[in-house]
Amino acid sequence: MNYVRRILKHPLFIFIICGTALYFIYEAVGQFVENTNKKVVVTNAQIDLLREDYLRTWNRYPTEEEMQNQIYGHVMDEIFYKEAVNMGLDKSDVAVKKRLRQLMEMMLDDYSTVYATEQQLRDYLTANPDKFRDDSRITFSQLYFDKDDKETAIEVLEKLKKGAGIEQHQKYSLMMLPIDFASETMTNVARKTGREFADQVFKLKEQEWVGPVASVYGWHLVRIEKIQKGEVPDLNEVWDIVEREWTAKQKALKKKEEYALMRKQYKVVFEDSKITPRDDS
Repeated sequence: MNYVRRILKHPLFIFIICGTALYFIYEAVGQFVENTNKKVVVTNAQIDLLREDYLRTWNRYPTEEEMQNQIYGHVMDEIFYKEAVNMGLDKSDVAVKKRLRQLMEMMLDDYSTVYATEQQLRDYLTANPDKFRDDSRITFSQLYFDKDDKETAIEVLEKLKKGAGIEQHQKYSLMMLPIDFASETMTNVARKTGREFADQVFKLKEQEWVGPVASVYGWHLVRIEKIQKGEVPDLNEVWDIVEREWTAKQKALKKKEEYALMRKQYKVVFEDSKITPRDDS
């Protein structure tokens, strides 16, 4: 018993007991702080502020989907901010959360840098031909009718379908628009007639009169002579463009993956239980 008492009173034993106790206390407090720090609380006041910010920017309140996007952005701001602080970035930069998020994204940009092989670029070009295709060209004739003359346009269309010549109806024209368009790109057609009209005529069937087709001027009867679809160039001709597109897409995917890993560590809590967040918010 005396031996046990001497051990219990020994300074080394007391030091070990106190050190062990402090260690467990430190671990418990550290775990509590970490769990608290890994929580993003979205209050009603913050949601109201996001809604008012959107109103000031767009002069209208956001739709439900737009509001979800605002909340998603806010949660991303909070997570990037906390991660940046944990990495000590706030010690060297006094900017606010937006600035810290930018720093995190810049770091992810550097981390996500990738370099494509020739085969990867060829595969990307093959999978996305319309991104790199030359402009399609169209040859067509059109007759113009005023916005109030849609019924007249329909009557003339029936005559044209029965074989009437366009010469009989050339009075239906607009001085600033030619009757015949020869090998025009969509960009040029849109510049002359508006994007809505251009989008429509490039989808019409060839060799028949159709309409009325709306434009910024009024109504048109259209007969497509020929549509030449743009060619997909060889990789060597558009190497730099394809490489830039491929690299940007790969970096975006990597950044999204990195954010997803960060996001899994956080619990997002809404003060209002009625709010249902997006799956990726």
